[in-house]
Amino acid sequence: MNLLVDAPAYWPSEDAARSKAWLYLASAAHFGASPHLYGVGSTYYHGEVPMRLDGQIEFLTQHKADYTHVLFSDAWDVIFTAPLDEIVYKYKKFGSPECLIGGAIQNLNAHPDNLYDEFFDMTQPYPYATTAMYIAEIPYIIDRFTRMNKACTHDQTPAFIEAWMEGWFHPEIDYKCELFQDKEDNCILHEGRVHNTLTDTYPSMLHVSGDFMDPATGRDHRIIPWAKGVGILPDDYIHVYGDK
Repeated sequence: MNLLVDAPAYWPSEDAARSKAWLYLASAAHFGASPHLYGVGSTYYHGEVPMRLDGQIEFLTQHKADYTHVLFSDAWDVIFTAPLDEIVYKYKKFGSPECLIGGAIQNLNAHPDNLYDEFFDMTQPYPYATTAMYIAEIPYIIDRFTRMNKACTHDQTPAFIEAWMEGWFHPEIDYKCELFQDKEDNCILHEGRVHNTLTDTYPSMLHVSGDFMDPATGRDHRIIPWAKGVGILPDDYIHVYGDK
């Protein structure tokens, strides 16, 4: 297994990307990951489909000869909370599925809320798939993402759900947040780890999603306490925005 860690970074320059995704990059460095940022040089936000689907296809196609698997997540509002070796260990413990995707407690793009519940295992604590984090075989992702209907460019969730309902995109879901935690609800800090008290697990990546995203600082104010709690930042760290 040769793992590529990547994340979308659709900002005008490398400096801008590293400034916005500084917490993600700091957490990766702390926990032994060397992520590749793709999309740098973009002068505007293209939407989720060009960013998470088309951009990922293009980037993986360029690197598929050198890697077998990809660990994908967002960059601006995600941090590693455990070593990369732990993520690989947990993935293999799942049986190394073609794709292991994060679970979500809410299907935020379904109206009404229960519109797609029949297609998911609603007995699970996090029954839905989140599109923000997964680990997978690269050929699988290239094939499935290429086949998806990308008519709605601003949100790729309909493409995921449509493929799921048609039966040809069924990644294994991390129902108990063993690797991937979507939203910090149900979580506390316990002995230097993020602990999900609902599932009694210690996820290895945290996606601080939902609510307002400040155009300058993202959700840093919500992420920084977690980063301090798992040792990425010292307890007395104060970030001054605009500093290099």
